[in-house]
Amino acid sequence: KPIEDDASEFHAFTLSGSQGRIIVRDHFETTAIQLYKNLDFHYKSLEVEPLTQPGKGKDPAPRYGTNLLLECTVLDGKRDNISPPQAVQFYQAIHKGSSYPFPESLIHNALRRTLAEIHDDSWRSSHRADIRAGLIKSYLIRNHKFSNLTKTMNPKEDDFAYLMGRIFSSYGEMQRLANLPRTVNADLTTKNYGKFFARPLATYSALGEPYNRHFKTALKSKGAKVSGLARRLNTEIEIIQRALGSENLKETFSTKEQALFTLAFHHQNHWHKQSSESRISLIKEQNLDPFDPTLLIAPIKEPTTEATN
Repeated sequence: KPIEDDASEFHAFTLSGSQGRIIVRDHFETTAIQLYKNLDFHYKSLEVEPLTQPGKGKDPAPRYGTNLLLECTVLDGKRDNISPPQAVQFYQAIHKGSSYPFPESLIHNALRRTLAEIHDDSWRSSHRADIRAGLIKSYLIRNHKFSNLTKTMNPKEDDFAYLMGRIFSSYGEMQRLANLPRTVNADLTTKNYGKFFARPLATYSALGEPYNRHFKTALKSKGAKVSGLARRLNTEIEIIQRALGSENLKETFSTKEQALFTLAFHHQNHWHKQSSESRISLIKEQNLDPFDPTLLIAPIKEPTTEATN
């Protein structure tokens, strides 16, 4: 990190090659301290909790490298499939600061890859999805000024698309509970992700009946522990549904809303895996009161004095 008043000049060129020639695609000037601030903003805006765990004895896989971010938006993650002009615009935005937006075409590509890879349950595909979640969060913060987005689920966010992503994830979780101890190879979220992108309101309505069926199964046939989890999950869904209201329901998503839906789906999938203690900690990290009744989550019981001692 440079010292706070370091006004040393910094110059950067973006070069590419074609038919034996070097092409200068961009040049910009700034100071060392400003560049540091720009990069600090960029990397902090990318932070999300991953869903993909490293192999036993291995370190977490890298997720924030610029090449990785670009590769996760193209077919098979191959660098040859990256558009040079798009890469240049991306590099420009990163180094020039928060007021420079990411190219919309990059986010369109990221969302298309999400749809294309939703059926792929391989480790590599899951890792790419984690990388895209960080890229999408950064896009929402940079291009649309969603400063309230953090690395985990925000229980205060009431945007329609964000709430829909949380509900969709929760529908999938209820199906998982209803099928325990078996696993679901192709769950309803995998089968209906593309439909939700295209027609969110219609798909949300259509999934109500199978959700109710899964809820009843989890209540009656899976034992007390699963029944308790199902009741809590249903309470959370009902709270989110009330927050949706009836005035701001939309038939289709814009690019920004598709991005919010995708991030919320990731956030809620992570939330489902957390214990009560972890959920309390995650909410406190956002400077929120985890026991605030206005949060859009199932109420969390405050730990007793005996439990905390």
